[in-house]
Amino acid sequence: MHREAIHYQDRYAVKVIPRSLFNLFESAEEQSDQPQQILRKVISFSLWGQNPRYTHGAVENARLALQIYPAWQCRFYIDSTVPFDIIQQLNSLENVEIIEMPKPDLPWQGSFWRFYVLGDPDVDIAICRDADSRLGWREKAAVDQWLESGLPFHIIRDHPLHQDPILAGLFGYQGTIANIEWLIECYLFNHEDCQYLIDQKFLGEVIYPFARYQALTHDEFYGGEPFPSPRQGIDYAGQPFPIYESRGYDELLHQYLSIQRTETVT
Repeated sequence: MHREAIHYQDRYAVKVIPRSLFNLFESAEEQSDQPQQILRKVISFSLWGQNPRYTHGAVENARLALQIYPAWQCRFYIDSTVPFDIIQQLNSLENVEIIEMPKPDLPWQGSFWRFYVLGDPDVDIAICRDADSRLGWREKAAVDQWLESGLPFHIIRDHPLHQDPILAGLFGYQGTIANIEWLIECYLFNHEDCQYLIDQKFLGEVIYPFARYQALTHDEFYGGEPFPSPRQGIDYAGQPFPIYESRGYDELLHQYLSIQRTETVT
């Protein structure tokens, strides 16, 4: 089921995305003729509204990043709906950069903001994450392995229900995607019924055709690369917080892991 879904996304995306867009992608390797310098690495988040699940999650992730991603900067794309005290807490952290955005015209349009980092020529390596998940050492080990691989794209799927080609909060890119904002605007123009997970559909239909053959994909359920760091219990990259809201996901993961262990023994 999972492989079939990704294969369908593949075929659909290749049909609807013009080949001329391939020249919008410039990998970090293609930028190697530039003077040697310290690479700027960014963890990018979108943040809007007052839901503590996201606002407190943003602050917690920024604090975690100081330990887990010490050489990285957390960039938050936010609008005026974010409470002032949350902005103050973020600004008090040395690893945080805030980009102010206008209030979106469409529901869930703000979820695309974090992708804007991909078009920033001053950023060498970027990963996009969800504010309501938590950064962790398992994903960090996977990110380090990706950076060592030299491949432009990084895709993480760490749960049986991670069935989209690219998850909006678990991917990365080395290089620059020129005109990423224009690509998003064009996509939204044709998808005015902007709904939850529209950002993930965009990645599957627009970005995945370029990423599919030049990505390191960590996915132990459906044929990807194994994670370099072992799983602790039923934790997984991209796990939503608070934990009690993900109990159904956790139980399903436990079932899959039990089946895998049984198959390994037999």
